[in-house]
Amino acid sequence: MLQLAPVGMASGPQLPLLALAAATRAPPACLQLEEDEEFLDDLEFQLRRASGMDPAVPRSPQDLGVEFSRRRFAIEPRELWRRYASYIQRPEQRLLLGTLSLLLGFYVAQGLSPGFVGQGGFWEYAAGFFSVIVVELITKAYYSKVSWRRSATAHLLNAFKVGFVYGCALDALKFAN
Repeated sequence: MLQLAPVGMASGPQLPLLALAAATRAPPACLQLEEDEEFLDDLEFQLRRASGMDPAVPRSPQDLGVEFSRRRFAIEPRELWRRYASYIQRPEQRLLLGTLSLLLGFYVAQGLSPGFVGQGGFWEYAAGFFSVIVVELITKAYYSKVSWRRSATAHLLNAFKVGFVYGCALDALKFAN
């Protein structure tokens, strides 16, 4: 067991009382808050300078709240379209989204037969008519333009169509057996 003794008496493993009190004493709370505020102000200054904002112009929290709510909940359609276009133009995103579109078309075709059509009603004709119309509209929109003028969205819709037709063909072969 560790014993505490006054500073002049040393017998065994003892710690002086004054040294222990000085080591455990925390700085006053007001000094610590000032240091924190200085650190945060310096950090905000560096971040503003790095982002290209004018570090000398402080912004009020009310301004931040108004800007946050406007950007968070009311994105303009042009801004949304610009973000979509910049996202989809990257080659790795086009490959990923094209593959997902192909698989989604296959999934929709597989889910159409037992779900919507296979309920015992006479919905087969309506589902077939709707499917043919959608496939033909996508085909017409895709092949009406030259290949280098087709949009990325047209490529995604065509990938969906190919997956859908492939799923329907496999489903037809499955029911033929």
